[in-house]
Amino acid sequence: MHWVFVGNTIPYKTYESTLNKLKDNSRLHFVGVRNDIADIMADIDIFSHYLDPCDMETFGMVITEAMYMETAVIASNIGGIKEIILPE
Repeated sequence: MHWVFVGNTIPYKTYESTLNKLKDNSRLHFVGVRNDIADIMADIDIFSHYLDPCDMETFGMVITEAMYMETAVIASNIGGIKEIILPE
């Protein structure tokens, strides 16, 4: 299993800094901001979208893109996100 981190936010940078200290981080890939998101989404099995509860997401476009690609989605239950994902 490999983990691909896409983005350039403060949490992204924190994860990168923290997780790169692991003894075996060869399965972690920090790819930064990308323009080929559709290609990345076509290759993943699970899409995880994390937001801190103090953040507000009015509509999770990237989440709907992942669902369009028939990818399983895990996301925070806040803002508009809870309106587009049904809990299981």
